[in-house]
Amino acid sequence: MNEPGVQAVVDQETMAERVESGAMPDWAVRHFETFTDAVLGERNGTPFPCHFGAQSVRDGEPLYTAVPSTTDKDALLAFRDALLEYLDVYRDRPGRASFVTFFRPPDREFTEGDYHETLWHLLQFLHVHDPEPWPADIPTDPDDPHWEFCFGGEPMFPTCRAPFYEERKSRYCPVGLEITFQPRSLFDGITADTEAGQQARETIQARMEEYDGVCPHADLGDWGVESDREWPQYLFREDPDDSPDECPIVVTRDHPRPPRPGPNPRRGPPMTDAAFDADRTALVLVDLQTGLDDPAYGDRSTPDAESNAARLLDAWRERDLPLTHVRHDSTEPDSPLRGDSPGFAWKPETEPRDGETVFTKRVNSGFVGTELESWLRENGCERVVLVGLTTDHCVSTTTRMAENLGFEPTVVSDATATFEREGPDGETYSAETMHRTALTHLYGEFADVATTDEVLAGL
Repeated sequence: MNEPGVQAVVDQETMAERVESGAMPDWAVRHFETFTDAVLGERNGTPFPCHFGAQSVRDGEPLYTAVPSTTDKDALLAFRDALLEYLDVYRDRPGRASFVTFFRPPDREFTEGDYHETLWHLLQFLHVHDPEPWPADIPTDPDDPHWEFCFGGEPMFPTCRAPFYEERKSRYCPVGLEITFQPRSLFDGITADTEAGQQARETIQARMEEYDGVCPHADLGDWGVESDREWPQYLFREDPDDSPDECPIVVTRDHPRPPRPGPNPRRGPPMTDAAFDADRTALVLVDLQTGLDDPAYGDRSTPDAESNAARLLDAWRERDLPLTHVRHDSTEPDSPLRGDSPGFAWKPETEPRDGETVFTKRVNSGFVGTELESWLRENGCERVVLVGLTTDHCVSTTTRMAENLGFEPTVVSDATATFEREGPDGETYSAETMHRTALTHLYGEFADVATTDEVLAGL
């Protein structure tokens, strides 16, 4: 603890010293300052609603870390390790030592839905990379009143603050997402089934109404109470149309994926070994849309990409294996992939049939702003086979996130394609060079790379 680095686990005194000395990045400084100001300050003449939390911060009890990315694999694994370190030491700390985690704010303005998606992406990542199995006494169904998020074998309550709250200022953070992890053991003696817990709940709710100036949130409840659920309380919804109706996490009781022991090991047999479970392998077709035929994109690689993707699609359909189509609805005004332009249409060779699952994205990754991750888990998919356009942009981004989320991706080299690109030095790099380079970047670290024939041989 208190090691150098932004992602180290530090006590409150050390965090304050690093903030004061300029050793932390500006976004982490703003997080720490706004967090302590809110928890230790007043609003509408009322102190922060959770008096346990305020007293803990006043006594310098919490531990802290900062996470520079919500999507980068290395940053998220370091976050995972920091949370494990916290769980190893918090019982030996004085008082109620919660774990306050500050996340670097996004580069673009996030909606409420983006923050919900980010939270559940982070919790799903932690679950997938958890070295301990899900506790035997905690249900795996979030709709069970006794469900709660678990990590490292410990049930916990991750409460969040975020920028989208306009009135509910007890949950407002002006910087970005902030998660405070509180193991259930910190609530010993003050749970809902105790007199002290009931008194604490009444005090907190009264303070909350005065502090926020609005009634306590309808989702506020207690663990284990039949009518209450834990997961909506982590990040209270403001806009029902921009928040999940069902808990987005998929929990398995056995550890779903151990951390990789080395830089480029393979967890299972590659596609080229023709030894994989096809029923647990989804075909994901990315951005196979007519807008990418626009000559303005320049020279293209892999002229047979569409026909090879169609061969794979036919094989998946014949065997009734899981498959899904992802397409891009661009926000750029002149893009041929805008939803209101002719180029938004599917390429005829791989057009979805009635009843096939379709996801529409607005950014490069097929996982951001869609239910792709949930769909894969609900269908029991462990592997994903990716085809489509373009190798170095949307195929690559979707592949990297698939791997980060615990899936085993295979990119089909002759069923993906890209275009020539101009580098920052003004030099034009051929489409074939860009295609091969993109595959090389993915190979080993993020994905297996195989040909269409090699994948078909494994079915």
